[in-house]
Amino acid sequence: MNETKQKRKLYVMNTGILILKMAAVSGLSWELAELAGSKHPYLAPLTVILCLQTTVQQSIQFSYQRTIGTIIGVVIAAMLASILPINGWALAFLFLIGTCIPALFKMSEVIIHQVALSLLLVFALEQQSGHYPIDRIRDTVIGAALAVLVHIFIFPPDFTKEARDSLVQLTDNLSQKFSKAADWIKSGCELGEGRKLIHGVHTLQEELFQSGKDMEKGFKSIKFNPYSKKSAVLLTAYRDYLHHLKHASAYIEKAIKMIEIWSRTGNMSAEDQAMWASQLQSISSYWKDRKNKISNLEKKVKELTDGTARSILYDDPVLLQPSLPAGMEAHQYAVSLYTDTEELLKELHH
Repeated sequence: MNETKQKRKLYVMNTGILILKMAAVSGLSWELAELAGSKHPYLAPLTVILCLQTTVQQSIQFSYQRTIGTIIGVVIAAMLASILPINGWALAFLFLIGTCIPALFKMSEVIIHQVALSLLLVFALEQQSGHYPIDRIRDTVIGAALAVLVHIFIFPPDFTKEARDSLVQLTDNLSQKFSKAADWIKSGCELGEGRKLIHGVHTLQEELFQSGKDMEKGFKSIKFNPYSKKSAVLLTAYRDYLHHLKHASAYIEKAIKMIEIWSRTGNMSAEDQAMWASQLQSISSYWKDRKNKISNLEKKVKELTDGTARSILYDDPVLLQPSLPAGMEAHQYAVSLYTDTEELLKELHH
């Protein structure tokens, strides 16, 4: 429940900032367009609305594409519109000619769409107002420039907190998977329950995959952000931590499958069950401890660096050691080599 409230709070905050930016910059761009002599000042805030994207990088990219597309479209329309009749077939001919030019230079689809939009509006409105073509170019530049500058320097988007909250939730989920697997072993490794555990792990792995995509969104959100030094260090630590979570989820899946097979052979003793239940429970506790560390990482140090982040997350006196049954010490390397070889041969046969 607390995690849901935190997500809602971050969403409201980010959305509120975006709305305030959109309102303020739209008004400012209108006034600047009028001061620059525009007879169509609404074109500037229109560009602001379109160019204020989720991240600064996306805003810069769209602003560039809209500006280039607008210039190309206005120039082509200004050259041809005056000699064409105002009807649908003339517009179709104008689109065919105008959009082929950016396509020949392998420009993006966004630029092609912006060219088409400018062709349409200049074609339809130039005869009503001779100022429209130059106004469209000038106001587009004003709106795009303002949108980018404000997005960069005033509360730039930063999704570092969302990445952290996602990892906290995933860590808690992973800890529970190890704890439930330990309880399952204690209760006798019932087949149906084992299948449910595997299904739960697969769901977790899908969430981890999505978290990886969200992490990349976080990195994109701080690109061109002049205040993002600390966020960059945090995101680097989070990405490294996510890698550990993925390895742990792969391990628990393999462990459950192997213990299930072992149990069905009838060769798994009560001592083996107790030992492996204890082993998985200790790993569960390890991840529970990591959950606290990752959630408080930002608060632990004032000047965060890659080294301090790693030391806070991983350098502690709690070191996990794999459990071995009595008498197995001399055979552990042979067993490990056998297991690795078996995995290789299975992979070669797929």
